[in-house]
Amino acid sequence: MRSKTRCRVEHVFAWMVQWSGKSVRCIGLARSEVRIGFMNLVYNMRRFCAIRRVAAS
Repeated sequence: MRSKTRCRVEHVFAWMVQWSGKSVRCIGLARSEVRIGFMNLVYNMRRFCAIRRVAAS
């Protein structure tokens, strides 16, 4: 159970690092939080589309 959770979480962070790099380059904590939030939103939308595509097949 622990391994399954760790795999899911690490996959998300690996995608974020690959997509945007290891650091968030913006001024201020609020902008950083928004940027990370948008990265999470994009990941979730892409994941949702992939799951729907598999379910439709």
